[in-house]
Amino acid sequence: MNKSKSCMLSGISGLSVNECIRKIQQIEIKTKKLSTGPYAGKHLSIFSGRGIDFTDIREYVPGDDVRSIDWKTTARFQTPYLRLFSEDRDQTFYLLIDRSGSQIFGREKSKDEKMLEISASIIFSSEAHRDATGLCMFTETVEKFIPAGKGRNHSVNLLNAIIKHNPEYPGTDIAQALRYMYNTLKRRSVIIVISDFEGDNFEKELSILSKKHEVYSLTISDMREEILPDIGLIRLQDSETGEIVIADTSDPVFCRNYSEIVLKENQEKEKILRRCNVKTLFIKTEEECESKSRYFFSGKGEVC
Repeated sequence: MNKSKSCMLSGISGLSVNECIRKIQQIEIKTKKLSTGPYAGKHLSIFSGRGIDFTDIREYVPGDDVRSIDWKTTARFQTPYLRLFSEDRDQTFYLLIDRSGSQIFGREKSKDEKMLEISASIIFSSEAHRDATGLCMFTETVEKFIPAGKGRNHSVNLLNAIIKHNPEYPGTDIAQALRYMYNTLKRRSVIIVISDFEGDNFEKELSILSKKHEVYSLTISDMREEILPDIGLIRLQDSETGEIVIADTSDPVFCRNYSEIVLKENQEKEKILRRCNVKTLFIKTEEECESKSRYFFSGKGEVC
């Protein structure tokens, strides 16, 4: 590869294409090592179907297998309910990735760089289990969609798409992306939303999607978004709207108020995700996440 290509910038803030490739190669090695660890083996997932062990019920949605309708519960509530079974089977995964302007933020590592690490780990794990994986990237609109597929070549295509994608718009419309997934995916799938959820009015769409599919959220944040460093006057710019304000980080009252506002916003996001029955993993840009995400997807519950 010539020098111009090796230095070519990727769609991941601050990284060249080669740097992204090296990072992905390291993650693949880690993923292979973890595949022999405590969470190795074929996954056990929750799907509606003719499985072995009955686990739960949920409200029927169009497209579900009518053979799994629980008629007693349906009669009791006067609306169709479905029996859920635990069964060992191949899955279809979709990564729904936020590529808006807020993802370039980060002190030592940007949120979109952390997103690349997480995405690579999930894609390689899916490939190892012979599962199908697809991709959808969005900002103010859905900018890229790749249907689910299997195999090494497909994994490489997904990672290339993430690395080389330069977002067209800075803003976020999570609700539109959720509607797109609901209308596009016909088969029940596992949808992993990777975002900081910096947007409004997406609860209705998320709730509807989570009734049809199994939805997880990986919420990425940076410590500097929560606690400002004491460095005097600084310019704070909203990476999605472009709005700029001058802030005095030496003022303890301002810093305390800022942190309280951010904390309140984060707590509200958590409440929305819980109301929508979305399992959530909270990840900081500076922390290692391979083992943490493995534990999370093994079905142990939320990890903060």
